[in-house]
Amino acid sequence: MPYSENASMSRAIPLQTGDAANSVVSRSQIGRALADRLAEDDGVRDLVCLEGNPRFMGDLMRLNPHLQFDGQCEAAFKFYEQCLSGKIVMMMTYGESPVGEQMQTECRRRILHTTLAVGNYLLQGADVPQESYQRPQGFSVMLNVEDATEAERIFNSLSQNGAVQLPLQETFWAMRFGMLVDQFGTPWTVNCGKPR
Repeated sequence: MPYSENASMSRAIPLQTGDAANSVVSRSQIGRALADRLAEDDGVRDLVCLEGNPRFMGDLMRLNPHLQFDGQCEAAFKFYEQCLSGKIVMMMTYGESPVGEQMQTECRRRILHTTLAVGNYLLQGADVPQESYQRPQGFSVMLNVEDATEAERIFNSLSQNGAVQLPLQETFWAMRFGMLVDQFGTPWTVNCGKPR
């Protein structure tokens, strides 16, 4: 199966076999397409940074998690949207991208890029090529919540059909602290600190 190659990217994008097999599509081409689409929406444009071009309301840089999935990105982000009371501000499939016709048919419905806004924070994600997907390990997405009741709601929501690693509980530093892996394999840590 042919793949595009780009020295600045660690992942390759599978292309359709046959006549399109000779086409080379880089992630930077797709990134530009995403940036163009985002530029059409002022609200999203102010939040999202693509191709190393900061667009964060005057900030020079913002760090946010980017999660990778094996075909479950859309379902996962719709789940996170509900659990975190956020809003999906952008979602594009591989098929909707300018190179969609060059993609294998089964890849076109997978998510090329999505962004969930939760207040002033972003959670981003994509479906990666099946053969390069690795289950998340060695990190967790940490949520610092100010209200213990809200921490409990979020923890219980995220843990639906997932695995609780550490039940949400009071600790010496927090009113509530807990860890889980959700039904899509994403590790989460929920922390609600004690007042100082």
